[in-house]
Amino acid sequence: MDFVEILKKHGYKVTDLRDVKGGVDIIAVKDGKVFVLKVLSSLEAFKPHHAEDMVKLSSILNGIPILIAERYRYGTLEKGVVYYRHGIPVISAETFSDMMSGRLPVFIFIKGKKIAFIDSEKLRTLREEKGISQWELAKNVGVTKEMIYRYERGGSASAEVLERIENFLGEPVHRPVDLEKRFDIKEELKYPFTLLANKGAEVFMFKSTPWEAVGKRNITISFVLKDHLTKNRLRVLERIRGNVFSYMLVIGKHRKLPYIEEEEIIYADSFKEIEKIAKERSGQ
Repeated sequence: MDFVEILKKHGYKVTDLRDVKGGVDIIAVKDGKVFVLKVLSSLEAFKPHHAEDMVKLSSILNGIPILIAERYRYGTLEKGVVYYRHGIPVISAETFSDMMSGRLPVFIFIKGKKIAFIDSEKLRTLREEKGISQWELAKNVGVTKEMIYRYERGGSASAEVLERIENFLGEPVHRPVDLEKRFDIKEELKYPFTLLANKGAEVFMFKSTPWEAVGKRNITISFVLKDHLTKNRLRVLERIRGNVFSYMLVIGKHRKLPYIEEEEIIYADSFKEIEKIAKERSGQ
C-alpha cells in the first residue's frame, strides 16, 4: 500500500523520508492537521528511541504520531483496532486507509483484549427512546444492570458486549478511538542546543532523524551541526527545508545551506533574532 499516494489523494502535503533510516518515515500536513508516521512490517522493530523522536516531533508540530505495521509477535494487526507500542498508537495499513476515508477505528487492544469506548449519552438516549429499561437491556446482552449503569456514565466494553448491545439496539453506540493524544515531554538538552533554549525557544533534540534539534517560538526551525553533515544527510535536508519546518539552519558556516554560527547564537538577544537570521539566510 502506497501511503504517500493515499495521503496526497486526500489533499495532504507530504514529506517522504522513507529512504532515510530513522524514527520518522512520513510527515503529512493538511489544513493545520499533521500526521507523523512510521511504517514497519513488524511491530517488534519499533524501538524506544523511535517513539521518542516521533513524540517530540509531533509535540512541536502539534501533530499525531502513528505507527503503521502489518504484524506483531502474536499475529497480524486487526482492522479497526488500535494497538500501542512505547506509548505510540499502532494501526494496520487497512485501518489507516479507512481513517483517510473518515472511518475511524473502534477498538483498542489492551492486555490481549479488544476494548471499545461507549458513547454514554447516545446509549442512554437510544435506550430511553426505545422504551427499554436498563434491566431489560442488561438481560438481552448478557451483562448485569450495574454494567449498563456504568456504560451510561462513560465506560468501556469488550468487543463482544459492544456487538451485542449494538445488535439489540440497531444502532452504533461506541465512540471512535481518539488518536490525538498530546504528550508532555521533559527534555534534557546538550550543548549547543542549550543556547537556543536560553534564548527563549522551545527546543527538542532527536536521535534518529536527519536533523538534530528543532526549535520553536513563532516559527519552527530545524538545526544540524556542521561537523555531523554527511552527503546523505545533506541531500535529505535540502529536500525537507521549507516543507516540514519553516526554516533550517546548520550550526557552523556552510556554503550550500542556510547557517548560523555558534557565536551568533551566543550574542543574540533572543530567539526572535535567530528567527530573523533564519529568514534572511533562507532568502525570505
